[in-house]
Amino acid sequence: MASNPVAGSTPNEGILAKTRRLVRENAPVVARKVARTTMEVAQTTMEVGMKVAKSTGKAAFITGTSVLILVLPLMMEMEKEQQYNELELQHSTLLGVAPSASPQ
Repeated sequence: MASNPVAGSTPNEGILAKTRRLVRENAPVVARKVARTTMEVAQTTMEVGMKVAKSTGKAAFITGTSVLILVLPLMMEMEKEQQYNELELQHSTLLGVAPSASPQ
């Protein structure tokens, strides 16, 4: 007679019955492990999310500051040049001189 490898099982017990019995016996242990793992995953996800939000905020600040320092003065200078060209065109029209071709 062969010995049964699973303790508490009978020789006539089928694989499905063995599985159901093992799941029923170990359900509280498995549930605690699943709950613990879920909490660890949630905590890690929260930590990563906070780091991403923090670094995204820093990147937005750097981008905004760079635009203010580099692009805004350029835009103001281009606007000033446009106004100067319009004024020059208006003066040449008033004086009757043919307007020169303005550089584009």
